[in-house]
Amino acid sequence: MEEQNEPVVGVRFDSGDLNPKIEQSQLDQIQQELSGIGGVESVTDNLKSATLRIHLNMADDADRGTVEAAMTQARDIVNSILPFDTYFTNTENGKNYDIEIDSYNWIVDDSHPQDGQIYFKLTKTGAGNEVVDVISEPKDSDLVSEIVRQ
Repeated sequence: MEEQNEPVVGVRFDSGDLNPKIEQSQLDQIQQELSGIGGVESVTDNLKSATLRIHLNMADDADRGTVEAAMTQARDIVNSILPFDTYFTNTENGKNYDIEIDSYNWIVDDSHPQDGQIYFKLTKTGAGNEVVDVISEPKDSDLVSEIVRQ
């Protein structure tokens, strides 16, 4: 019987994929620069399964403009160190990384209600274009009104 709670190990990428490789020194530089964005309380990042995920936890009282500006500034910082065209865009020779940048004033929990949360997410896959979603706002307010029971 196989071991439980053990990851299945395999090769997901070909030799031409993830080229150039993102180095730890680049991630350290990004982390340091992101920490300098005004209003940021904490920054976390991780690079797993070829996706760079960055989370900007802003001050609880940050307004919509501040949260959005931080996401945009984070995008520009990452792009200056890891150019999107080089690291986050597939080529004819192989697949490259994906990136997600989350910027929010809080994560909903017992002390932080959903009402008042501001949450932006930038996503860029190697095969696609940048997309910015406002996670805390419905894409179709009319549809939400129709299906939500008050």
